[in-house]
Amino acid sequence: MLPHAHLAVGYVLASGVVRATRRRSITRRETLLVVVGTLLPDLVDKPLAVAVGGPFASGRTVAHSLLFAIPAILVFGSVLRRCRGPAVPVVLFAVGYVSHPFLDASVFLLQGTLARDLVEVGFVLWPVGLPADGIFQLLEQLPAIDRAIEAKPRWTARHVPSGARLSRYIRVVELALASAATVLWLADDAPGAEALRDR
Repeated sequence: MLPHAHLAVGYVLASGVVRATRRRSITRRETLLVVVGTLLPDLVDKPLAVAVGGPFASGRTVAHSLLFAIPAILVFGSVLRRCRGPAVPVVLFAVGYVSHPFLDASVFLLQGTLARDLVEVGFVLWPVGLPADGIFQLLEQLPAIDRAIEAKPRWTARHVPSGARLSRYIRVVELALASAATVLWLADDAPGAEALRDR
């Protein structure tokens, strides 16, 4: 997914959390934390892919891994709570951050066979990865899931476009997400817009 889709999903989720828990719109500071959280995985992993390559070449490694994300969120939360107090901003940063790898994984889960999907989304536990074979064998023990595993390649071939056509569909979905988030951001009184106007 492209950055605007990550920003959109993170913002929509975070705005929903604030509305549900605080009965108000998201603030400028909270929005900034969501922006940082949603973009941080790519801000770390993409330069690593270019500068180091090798095991980092995919661009979805260290910062896309929950094994890094959870400790990073806890450290960030500890520092932020000492400086600022309430836990809501930490939760919003975490919502933005954790939404990023799961949104990336969702694209992979649409394609291919389940065995390949589990390998492709292994970055969520980088460097360990997902035990794809073990998960696959466990799921095969359940008759309904076994039938779904067998049917997934046919379903994917029938319902999910491939190649350039899939890329176009993904871009349309990303644009729709960004549009929905923009409408919500405007409904929230465009938090952060004043900082852009002041420049």
